Amino acid sequence: SPQYPPSESIHLPEPPTDSEEEDSDADMIPAPNWAQGEELHAALTSQETVDPAGIFGTVKDFSLEDVFKNDKKIKKFRERTSSANWGGPDGLTQEEINRDLAARRIMRANGGWSFNLS
Repeated sequence: SPQYPPSESIHLPEPPTDSEEEDSDADMIPAPNWAQGEELHAALTSQETVDPAGIFGTVKDFSLEDVFKNDKKIKKFRERTSSANWGGPDGLTQEEINRDLAARRIMRANGGWSFNLS
């Protein structure tokens, strides 16, 4: 069996805390070029009109009962009420959707908003 040093002689560093005072900028990993300045602006602009469903596919139904089927403490998860039904009266009207799309086109044509990139 291997020989281990006595536990009293082993030095363990203090675990980090949530204190902001102990956060150090020196510990930060520098952001890559594509995540800064003009490269970031170009990436965000090119991705603005991309439909995420075209990349990731449509969101499939999710069943909490299936996820927690072996948990005896959980009986049944109830469906959300109408506040979660954006297809109902709380959803955007076609007119609101069209106004939003028009405002986005105008914003793009006028140079977009500032990302405050340095």
